[in-house]
Amino acid sequence: MARAPFQVVVFPFRRTGVGFEYAVLQRSDDGSWQGVAGGGEDNETPAEAARREAEEEAAVPKSAPLYRLQATSTVPIVFIKEWARAHWPKDLYAMPNYAFAIDCTTLELRLSHEHVTIKWAVYDEAYVLLRWDNNKNALWELNERLMLDQLPPAAGATGGGGACPRHRCDANTSHGHSRNIAKVDVVPRPDKTAYVTTGPDGDRQRRADLHADLV
Repeated sequence: MARAPFQVVVFPFRRTGVGFEYAVLQRSDDGSWQGVAGGGEDNETPAEAARREAEEEAAVPKSAPLYRLQATSTVPIVFIKEWARAHWPKDLYAMPNYAFAIDCTTLELRLSHEHVTIKWAVYDEAYVLLRWDNNKNALWELNERLMLDQLPPAAGATGGGGACPRHRCDANTSHGHSRNIAKVDVVPRPDKTAYVTTGPDGDRQRRADLHADLV
């Protein structure tokens, strides 16, 4: 398999009786916490790579609903072994990192050799555990979308269609609630202690900011 010049990060989530939980994984090499993460292979699309990594690292079936997030970042290519990137363009210095979410509400996750622990946690706890800012940004977006019921349409699944995580219905089913992408306004503040979001109905909500680096 030839290493493709992009990365993916995938956050499994599940619905509980009181909200949502997110799976974070502790690496076996350095003990840091992250989402499912890895690089593309051969001619994979980012979505295909995300499904494969979720299956390899957490035993998530490829039929699970997958959602592409807006959060993106870049990763310096020096983090990839030279032999693995020898075929990449010589003028490439930073590769894109794409973020995804995958619905694991009814699934049991299983560890691979790359991690020692999978922990289900509420947003605040999961956010604090994460080491990398790009993981934190992706988790923040996912949590906002779930609270506002504004996930994008599910990506095409292998062996099954996408589903709405709140109502457990097919992605193409009309059930009266909006599936449009919410508009999110990030408002800089002098003390960097709060952000404001604008929901799909235009109401403004003020929430405590646990991650000042976003504003």
